[in-house]
Amino acid sequence: MAGIKHKGGFRGRPDTCKGLFGRECLRLKLTPRAGESEGDFQVRCDRLLNALIPDIIIDLFGTELKDPTPRLQELLDGRQHLIDVKTVIPGEGYRRAAASVAAHANWRQAEVAKGYARKARECDAAVPGDDTPFTDKLKSYGTEGRVLGPTVGCWCETSSDFDLLVELIAHVLADKETSVVRMAHHQAVARQRQKLVADFGVAMHIAWTRHMLDNRELVVGGGTQPSTEPVRAGGLDGSAAAEERDNFHRDAHMNDRNHASGAPRPGCE
Repeated sequence: MAGIKHKGGFRGRPDTCKGLFGRECLRLKLTPRAGESEGDFQVRCDRLLNALIPDIIIDLFGTELKDPTPRLQELLDGRQHLIDVKTVIPGEGYRRAAASVAAHANWRQAEVAKGYARKARECDAAVPGDDTPFTDKLKSYGTEGRVLGPTVGCWCETSSDFDLLVELIAHVLADKETSVVRMAHHQAVARQRQKLVADFGVAMHIAWTRHMLDNRELVVGGGTQPSTEPVRAGGLDGSAAAEERDNFHRDAHMNDRNHASGAPRPGCE
């Protein structure tokens, strides 16, 4: 993760965030509800505690960036941040979402922080006395306890927290690059951001393709993918661009032809 200290995730130390609220859990006095079986009670306890385990914790203590944006500076001031990565699947949520970029993904992102705050209050209610150890611990992270919820939509659109983390990684990599190579800092940031967006984009599309193939028997046909392509000059709208791209790849695959050069490969005349 660009050398940023973190727990959980790939190469995290440790590779899990379990035990974050370990001390606070020792004070819990959960009791079964009326008519609740022992098995259901245990399941409810596990769900409540697992809901407070983030995917990643990043530690930005001592991290300094050259020319950070206001949002990045706010991130640095928060020092440590909890991150819970989410995805959203196709459904009615997209139809109800506002007509703006990544509206549904941003809605799901906002629900992450609300969910952590709600679960912390539920845990505090099971602690004897008036203390609120879970909420206090949660507020010690991020900005007033806000949990970052980077979200990827079913069309591979990303939420604002995802973009913010990409910006953070791009700045860290750019700082390292400009320390050894003579290059304008803003150019290095733009180059690193472009590489990250490309890498993440490929990974997202591969993951969603695998998911759709694994669940193809559950997919109902007849729908069309909403276009995320920008409108181009010359009257070529997003849907036409997507169709043109699909035809491009279909032609290259069916004819076994290098589309860039137009020359057929040996043996394929």
